[in-house]
Amino acid sequence: MAMRMLVPEASHGEVMGMIAFECVGAGVLRPLVAELERREKTRYRMDLPVRYHRRNKKDPTVGVGQTLNVSSNGALVAAPNDFQKGERLELYIDWPERLGGQVLLQLVTVGKVVRRDPQSFAMKFQHHEFRTRRSLSDSPVN
Repeated sequence: MAMRMLVPEASHGEVMGMIAFECVGAGVLRPLVAELERREKTRYRMDLPVRYHRRNKKDPTVGVGQTLNVSSNGALVAAPNDFQKGERLELYIDWPERLGGQVLLQLVTVGKVVRRDPQSFAMKFQHHEFRTRRSLSDSPVN
């Protein structure tokens, strides 16, 4: 009978995740192949206001939501939606830090929906840039 255990995976002294091993007898461990993280970049939990709109002239839907997590490649957004996988969107995310401690910033992105449900969607960025905002009235929630 095989015994299974989880062992921390380390890289440069930091725990990166857990690796599952199977004991195949006499103290011999064999790593179990598990589903690997498919994301290319680390996602960070960030609850930030976001405004979005479809890049579709026939249906230029506009809405607001809240990011759940963000990486340099994409974002998960909590917002009611009826998007289709592959649909192109623009996101305007209020950034929490100010340029020089004073100037309001917004992360402006263009990308495609890669996953969705009726209350959230995940988007992979194809282009992103930071822009300055004139005032808090430029915020997605106002």
